[in-house]
Amino acid sequence: MNKAKIIFHIDMNCYFVSCELINNPKLLNEPIAVASKGASYKGIILTSSYNARKYGIYSGMPTSEALRLYPKVILLDSHYDLYEKYHKMFVEYFKSITPLVEVASIDEAYLDVTEVCKKINPLVLAKKIQDYLYKQLHLPCSIGIGPNKLLAKIGSDYKKPLGITVLRKREVQEKLWPLPISSMMGVGKKTLKELEFLKIKTIEDFVKYQDVKILKTIIGEQSYNNLLDQAYGNGNNVVDPTSHDTYLSMSHSETFENELFDKRVMEEELNRLSKIISNRLVYHQFLGQTISIQIKYNDFKNITRSKTIIEPVNDHQTIFEVVKELFDNAYDEVTPIRLLGVGVSKLVNADKIVKQMSIYDNFDDMDKSINIDKLINNINKEIGKDLLVKGYAALKKN
Repeated sequence: MNKAKIIFHIDMNCYFVSCELINNPKLLNEPIAVASKGASYKGIILTSSYNARKYGIYSGMPTSEALRLYPKVILLDSHYDLYEKYHKMFVEYFKSITPLVEVASIDEAYLDVTEVCKKINPLVLAKKIQDYLYKQLHLPCSIGIGPNKLLAKIGSDYKKPLGITVLRKREVQEKLWPLPISSMMGVGKKTLKELEFLKIKTIEDFVKYQDVKILKTIIGEQSYNNLLDQAYGNGNNVVDPTSHDTYLSMSHSETFENELFDKRVMEEELNRLSKIISNRLVYHQFLGQTISIQIKYNDFKNITRSKTIIEPVNDHQTIFEVVKELFDNAYDEVTPIRLLGVGVSKLVNADKIVKQMSIYDNFDDMDKSINIDKLINNINKEIGKDLLVKGYAALKKN
C-alpha cells in the first residue's frame, strides 16, 4: 500500500501589501490597500491588509467603494516588478527544499515534500519555511499540509496570518464540516444566497441535505458535485513543476472575493492582467503569438477564448486590444464573474525574431522607433507608472 503524500500549500498573506511594506515599513499597522490605479476613484482593489479588511475592504472592490467604507484607508499603487522580484526569490527558495514545486499563482505554490519529510517532521519543516520567509524576505505566509492539493489549500486558508494547519482526510468531518459554507471554493455571493435560502449554513448542512434533486436544480449538478468532492476532501495529489512553465506560455488569473458585476471594472482588471503578462514577456525577453482569456462565472461555468495574431508581440497595448476583443465576444453581459485570466502562448525568444521587411521599410525610422520604445520603457520603469506613451498610442486611447 502506497504511503499518503505530504503536500504543502504555501500562501503569502496579503502578498502585494507585504511587498509594499518592505519599502514602506512605517505603514506596518495602517489600513492599506493596493489598487490598480492607486488613489484614483476609477481603479479596483487588488489586495488589502488585515487592518483594512476590518472595514470590509477586499480585492475586486472598486476603490470608490473602499473609500466610502473607510475614507482613511491608505491606497497604494501597484508595482509588479517588485512582486515578480519577491516571487522569484521565494520560488527559488522552495526549489532548494524540493524540486517538486508547482507555482499556482504569483503568491502561492504547492510543494510535494513526501521524500524530504523522511528526514524531518512536516510541522518542523513548515515552521522552518515560514520563519525563513518572514525573517529573511519579510513575507508572512500561511501553510496548509495535506495528502492532496485540495486539503493543503483548505489548510492554508484555515488560519491567517502566519498559520500552519494539518488537514487529513480522516479529519475532514471534524475540522472542515463545521466551517461556514462560504469558506468553500466556488461559493460566491449568488451561490451563497441560494444555499442560505435552503437553510444551508455550514459544510455539514450541505453534505447532509436530504433533497439532493432540489439542491442540484438550484445550484447546478456540476456545482453540486464539485462542492461535494471538496466536502469529502477528494483532490489531486500530483504536484507538477511544469504546469506553469513560462517557456511554454505565460498566464495570470485573479479570483475575486467579491464577484464582478460592472463591465467597466472587468475591463480594468483585464487591462491590469494584460500589463502583468506584458511585463513578464519583456522581462524574460519573449514574444507571444496566441493571446487568450479565461472567464469563470459564479455558477462554475468556465470558458476560454484565444486568437493567434500575425506577428508575435509583448507590448501591453496590443495584448489588451486582443484581450478586450475576445472578452467582448465571449462575455454574456449578465452573469457575475468570479475569475478572469489572460495568457500568451506560442512564445519565441525576442532575440531570434527577424522581422520580414518590405522594400518600402525605412530602416533609419525603424531603428529610431525601437530606441524610442526602449527609452519610454526604461523611464516608465524608473518612475513606476506608465505615464509616457507614444503620440499615436495616446491619440488611440482618446
